[in-house]
Amino acid sequence: MRVLAAAALLAAASIVVYLPALDGSFVSDDRQNVERNDRLRTAGGLGETWVELRGPQGIYYPLTYTSYWIEHHLWGSEPRGYHAVNIVLHALNALLLWRVLRGLGIGGAWFASAAFALHPVQVESVAWITERRNVLSTLFLLAALWAYFRSRPVEGETPSRATGRIWYALTLVAFSAALLSKTVTLVLPPAVLLLVGWKRGRLTGRDMASVTPLFALGLAAGVVTWVAERGLVRGVGVAWLHRDLAERLALAGRLVGFYAGKVAWPAKLAFVYPRSEIDPHRWASWLPLLAVVAVLAALVAARRRIGRAPLAAALWFFLTLLPVLGLVDYFYLIYSDAADRFLYLPSLGPIVWVAAAATALASSRGARGRRLGLVLGLASLAALGACTLKRSAAFATPESLYADAVAKYPGSWGAQLSLGSILVGKGRSAEAIPHLEASRSLQPTVPGASAYLAVAYAQVGRVQDALAMFDDALRLYPGDLFARANLGLTLVRLGRDEEAAAALRRVLEADPTYTGTRQTLLTVLLRLVAARGSAGQAGEAVAFAREARDLAESPDLRVRLDAFIRNGGTVPP
Repeated sequence: MRVLAAAALLAAASIVVYLPALDGSFVSDDRQNVERNDRLRTAGGLGETWVELRGPQGIYYPLTYTSYWIEHHLWGSEPRGYHAVNIVLHALNALLLWRVLRGLGIGGAWFASAAFALHPVQVESVAWITERRNVLSTLFLLAALWAYFRSRPVEGETPSRATGRIWYALTLVAFSAALLSKTVTLVLPPAVLLLVGWKRGRLTGRDMASVTPLFALGLAAGVVTWVAERGLVRGVGVAWLHRDLAERLALAGRLVGFYAGKVAWPAKLAFVYPRSEIDPHRWASWLPLLAVVAVLAALVAARRRIGRAPLAAALWFFLTLLPVLGLVDYFYLIYSDAADRFLYLPSLGPIVWVAAAATALASSRGARGRRLGLVLGLASLAALGACTLKRSAAFATPESLYADAVAKYPGSWGAQLSLGSILVGKGRSAEAIPHLEASRSLQPTVPGASAYLAVAYAQVGRVQDALAMFDDALRLYPGDLFARANLGLTLVRLGRDEEAAAALRRVLEADPTYTGTRQTLLTVLLRLVAARGSAGQAGEAVAFAREARDLAESPDLRVRLDAFIRNGGTVPP
């Protein structure tokens, strides 16, 4: 009964702190992944999700997108349902973590699971619908851990051979599901060896053999993701993204320290952090990495005196962070080196160790120590929960999310650009311009800031500034259809119809369905037909009329244009 009550309390707490997120809208990539994802609408789209390597973001996470597909057929594009599923999955993760920790005989299992559930660094993974991949993959990873240690317990009675095989088969199934939800879960096999080594103090040949199939699955998934995302990064064409090995190593040390700080003291959490500037020629750039190495070396040296648990916690933290320490390229590095969502799994290491150590310390002080430990533990959980409740509210709208990031980190060009583009979309260009100018100043080689700044300038009447910014955006990235389409619209407003038509043609050549461009070009061509006809330039008028006829969808307009063409441009269309 006490176990059920503890489970109910853990689940309830995990859900209550995220209630503000239920009213949140789609933010950031949610529109691409869910709201405007055509694959979610048909059975054929579900098939494409599984057979095509590239998803909406150039990634292969078919199980995550299958969950979206199911939900789309249940509640369409209503964000509340997607938020609710994320929150429930997070609560299930807390419960499953508790079960795994109890099975491993780790003290303070309930407090560790509650701290994981209530820690504010998890908000980005839970309150952001796109991070379904995080909460879903973690559910399967924890299930795989549970099944593995049922097949090969580190202590206690060993199951029969048949039962062990069943549990191991379930391990493979759960791990495959985790990889199909998010590839970062490929850290499971080394994590298993880490836990076994921690509990037993040694690894055997059978231990290594048991994780070999898991390593094979993880390697295959890792290669697929690396190929997909590397192609995506190259396609963006940002030379400043790429760092040499020295920069990457120095950055890795800095990121480990950054993330450890956010777990220990979760202040100034933000959706987008500034991108780190690393100078490997300065000795100070290497201090964080040296500190990481020194801490690990000290824990190895002291493992017999203080136990293996601190080393295991540190290695778990480092190991699960390894894929996102910037040692290899992935798409998000374009915007920032760090993100709270990358801590969803790594945070388990320090959280579990602190909970276990605090529980052991309290127990060693007798009944009074246990009571004091309980009070302090509950107070700590309450503080974490209050912070999470407040942080969840930041995800209410895209504007509130990026405004929060800009307020905390004005040096984040990505946050400034995102907030500025949102304000432009709302017609609040005067408010947007300072943010877009800041973004462009911080990172002048990113075309997005120039494109949105051009639109903002045009909307407030700074036409020459707008044209200069459009030129800059297209110089940086000639394939920017947003910039080229809006350049066309600006030229239309200026009455420069031939230049506008040239810009709009290039947009349609690249994407015949680009929003509104077909109709805008048709309108411009009809104006050119009328202008050339009035000026007696029949040949040019007929040429524009032929182009307009190919775009026209109205049968009546096509008939009139055909008549105009047959009469050599002498009859008004």
